[in-house]
Amino acid sequence: MILTASRMLTLILLTTSTCFPLAISAENTITPSNSDVAMPVIETQAHSPDEKEAIQHYNEGVRLFIAAQADATINRRAADRLRKQAEKQFKHAAKLNPKLTEAHTNLGYVMMSRRKYRRAKNHFEDALALQPNHSVTLSGYGVVLEELNFHDKAIETLKQLTTQHPESDRYWFNLGSIYQKQKNTKGAQGAYHEALLRNPKHQPSLFNLGTLFHQNKNYEEAWVYYERTIQTDPGTPLALQSRRRLDELKRIKSLPKSND
Repeated sequence: MILTASRMLTLILLTTSTCFPLAISAENTITPSNSDVAMPVIETQAHSPDEKEAIQHYNEGVRLFIAAQADATINRRAADRLRKQAEKQFKHAAKLNPKLTEAHTNLGYVMMSRRKYRRAKNHFEDALALQPNHSVTLSGYGVVLEELNFHDKAIETLKQLTTQHPESDRYWFNLGSIYQKQKNTKGAQGAYHEALLRNPKHQPSLFNLGTLFHQNKNYEEAWVYYERTIQTDPGTPLALQSRRRLDELKRIKSLPKSND
C-alpha cells in the first residue's frame, strides 16, 4: 500500500502555505491529492460591481465545496450534488472576473474530486496562464498530469514546487508519491527522505517508505518505518494500517524458508 494522488476524501483549506489532505484510497495508497483542496475564501475589497459579484459567487463555491467534502464519506450523492453546485458558482465567478485565478484553480480541484481529470487539467492551465508559479495550482496540476499519464511533465511540475518551496515536507512527499506510483524506487526514497529532513515526524513519508521496503522484501527496514509511523501518531488510519502491516510481517517471518 502506498498513499497515491487520487481518491482523496478530506478537505483542507489552503492558506499561504499549501497543504494536501492525505487519505487511504480505494487502492490502498496515499497521494498528494486527487482533489479536495480548495483555495480559501476571498476577503479583499472588490474594485467594480462585477468583481464584487464574482467574489460572492466564488466564496459561495468554497462554502459548497467544503460542505461536499464533509458529506463525502456519509452521503456520496449529496456530496456530488454539492460539488456540481460549487462548480456552477466558480464558473460564474470566472465569467464575471476572468482574471480570478482562485476560481480557475478551484474549478480544477472540483473536477479532480469528480475524477474528470482532462477538465481539471484545462482549468488548472487557465489559472497558470494568469499566474505561472501559483503553488496551489501547480500542486493540483502535477497530480492531474500523472493521472493522465503525462509522467515526465508531472515530475517536472512537482520538482518545480520543491524548488520554489524547498522547506516544504509536503511538496517533497508529493514528489515521492508520484515517483513511487511510477515505480521509481530510488527517486521515491530520495524525495521521502528530503521530506523527513524537514519534518522527521511526517507520517505519510514514514508510511510510504515502509511500503517501499515491504514491496522490495526488505522486511527489516519496512518494520522500522511502520513502527515509526505508529509512534508518530498512534490514532491515525496510517497507524492502523501500519499495525496490520506489522502483523503481516510477523506471519512472513514465521513462514518456513523456501529451498529455492
